[in-house]
Amino acid sequence: MPFFERETKLVTYDKGDVRVSHFMKKHIVILASEFKGNEFLEEAQKRGWHVTLVTRKKLLDYPWAWTAINDARPVEEGAGVMDYVRAVTNLAVAPVKMRYDDA
Repeated sequence: MPFFERETKLVTYDKGDVRVSHFMKKHIVILASEFKGNEFLEEAQKRGWHVTLVTRKKLLDYPWAWTAINDARPVEEGAGVMDYVRAVTNLAVAPVKMRYDDA
C-alpha cells in the first residue's frame, strides 16, 4: 500500500478510570539535513497529512514549501543524531505548534 494511502486507526487506551478513544491524526515528520523535498512536502499536505519539518536552523532560511508545512522544529548547527531524536520525541511529549513563515 502506498505510504500516503495508509488509513488512520481508532486508538483506545485507559487513562485512570476513564477510557479514552480518539483517531490518530495522520502525521509525518520530515528530517532534513539539507534543502530538498518540497514536492514530497506538498504531496503529503495535499493528501491530508500533518507535516512537521525538523532541520538545522540555517536551513530555515531556504525556500521550503511553507504552505505545506504545519510545524517546523529547528536543531542547532552541528546537531547529532540524538539532537534529532530529542526534537522528534518532544513532538510526542509536548506538541507545540511552531510556524516559520516564508517572510
